[in-house]
Amino acid sequence: MYKGKKVGAVILARMRSTRLPGKVMLSLKGKPALQWIVERLKNSKYLDNIIIATSDDVSCDPIAMMCTRLGYNYFRGSEEDILDRFVGASAPYNLDAVVRITGDCPMVDWEIVDTLIHLFFTNNCSYCSNVLQRTFPIGFDAEVISTDILEEVNQLADGVDRKHITTYIYKTHPDRYRMVDLIAGETVSHPEFRVTLDTLEDYVVINTIYELLGGSFLVRDVVDLLKALPELAGINSTVKQKHYLEG
Repeated sequence: MYKGKKVGAVILARMRSTRLPGKVMLSLKGKPALQWIVERLKNSKYLDNIIIATSDDVSCDPIAMMCTRLGYNYFRGSEEDILDRFVGASAPYNLDAVVRITGDCPMVDWEIVDTLIHLFFTNNCSYCSNVLQRTFPIGFDAEVISTDILEEVNQLADGVDRKHITTYIYKTHPDRYRMVDLIAGETVSHPEFRVTLDTLEDYVVINTIYELLGGSFLVRDVVDLLKALPELAGINSTVKQKHYLEG
């Protein structure tokens, strides 16, 4: 909890990825990538709840089974209306703010998440992230949204904004909302590095990082490693990041 404010993280995860199906359940150092996301977020000082938001499609049964086995909070909702699923996952917990994490970020840094939560409340904003201006390596993305604003967006958004949740705030109606963006410090400002899980090349890079660093690394450890091993960083350096309109 942050100064009396209740904060939860919702991890969006499904099995039907277009470029790497089943990626959230791929093994990293003996555990599914999705399990690592939860375990890393548990290091946060401010998160009260961690919820996995998956699809009600039968393809996502393995995710639900893992959550049941490990005792994780989870919610199953629409495969296509991701905004509705996200809101449904957070609704039962009476949260003041929700942290959005995607299932393709098994490198998520809990210190970045806590910094965003701190910035969110101290700046009294609607939305806080480290993605409006890309300064961190791709794969350390996180967003914090006011629960009230999230409910408003769920009522008003349509089309592509229902698939991408926060684009309604920072692309469709940026004039309506108070937003704060976290800029990476000089030592970790390496947006050219890619550690998101979306292709087979990405998996090779991330799996190697886990093998070399274990599971308790932070963004600075990853940046130091990729600078020391340019051949590792080069494995997925030509992978094109999907535009938000591509789906």
